[in-house]
Parts: sequence; structure tokens; C-alpha cells
Amino acid sequence: MSKIYRYYTLFRPPELGAVPRGFCEVVFFDERRYCPQIDHEAWGYVEYEHPLTPQEIVNYELAVAQ
Repeated sequence: MSKIYRYYTLFRPPELGAVPRGFCEVVFFDERRYCPQIDHEAWGYVEYEHPLTPQEIVNYELAVAQ
């Protein structure tokens, strides 16, 4: 089983264009909610089978799940 990398969307829902391509799972929250994994509010999260680059994380305003 391969590792899954989860990234939370801080400022907008995880829609096409708001997250990098190539994700394997997308979870939308009904509203922005507090996520203890990142100690911040988020609109949802996306999961990838590979890690994103630091620049992708910054460009798309994502938070890495701990």
C-alpha cells in the first residue's frame, strides 16, 4: 500500500483550478471548519499518492496534514 499525502484547502473549496492536478481523493466540507490536524480552519482536503512540492503548497495556499 502506498503512502497518501493529505493537504487541506485553507481559503477556498478544493475545486478544479484551486488545487494541483493529479489528486486521488477530494473531500469537501459543507462550510469552513476547524481541523485539529492543521490547527486551522479549512474548506476540505485533497489527497495525492505523491508529495506536492513546497512551491505547489504555497501557490495553492494548502496546509500539510500532520
